[in-house]
Amino acid sequence: MLIIDGDYPMAVLAVRKQRDLRLLIEQVRTAEDYFPGHPESPDSQTMASLPELRRGKVAVALVKIASYVRWPGYSCGDVRSIELAFAAGQGQLACYRILQSQGEASLLTTRGEFIDHMRLWWSSTKHEGLPVGMVLGTEGADPITWPHQIHEWWESGLRVVGLSCYGISRYSHGTGTGTEGGLLDGAEDLLRKMESLGMILDVTHMSDESIRQALAVFSGPVIASHRNCRSLVPGERQFPDEILTQIIDRGAVIGHSMDAFMLWKPGIDWTNVPETLGKT
Repeated sequence: MLIIDGDYPMAVLAVRKQRDLRLLIEQVRTAEDYFPGHPESPDSQTMASLPELRRGKVAVALVKIASYVRWPGYSCGDVRSIELAFAAGQGQLACYRILQSQGEASLLTTRGEFIDHMRLWWSSTKHEGLPVGMVLGTEGADPITWPHQIHEWWESGLRVVGLSCYGISRYSHGTGTGTEGGLLDGAEDLLRKMESLGMILDVTHMSDESIRQALAVFSGPVIASHRNCRSLVPGERQFPDEILTQIIDRGAVIGHSMDAFMLWKPGIDWTNVPETLGKT
């Protein structure tokens, strides 16, 4: 059995924390700390590396480009402006590209490339030397500085866009915003351009109202790469049945999140609690 991972923001902490994810997971976790004393995401808690993906028969991962503006009133974010979000996103893109040039990864941008890659993995009894397939997506769309720039990102290989992550973004409200807000200026234009290119909309981190408004504008393919069910575990980080049904009717692929707080009812309640942003 081969696995397709729906959410691996690999380059984010590889760049920020200077991790070499070509190494065995044990080596990554025990490497000398490049930023000693920094409490965020210590190397010892690294979830995966490329050899570990191969060992787990993960043939393809939806790898993310993620950089967020720290908007006033919200605690998440790593940059001051959308221009810097673009620059940070380009750095993460470069990380994926260098892995491809070294034979560690294959950036999959077409149906044919995807089929050929899966055939290679299915026909191989050992996966140690194979490139891991990568489909490029965004976790939040702040790196897309203006809607027309999506054409540049498309040429760079981006195929999946999530408009928001935790908090508010350039284009929409996300989960944990503390509001019931929806799409923001430029979002409808961006969605129409995405549809014309054949891009996939990832609704994982979008607020309920943002999803409703986006689906009324966007007729292209939809996924929810890592989100669960609100009727089982409360909080706005999960889908209510109404939206779950709506995206299923659109033929969406839904990937479950294995985070404990989304599987365990007494876990974190994400209902309008902005102070929890960025902690998980």
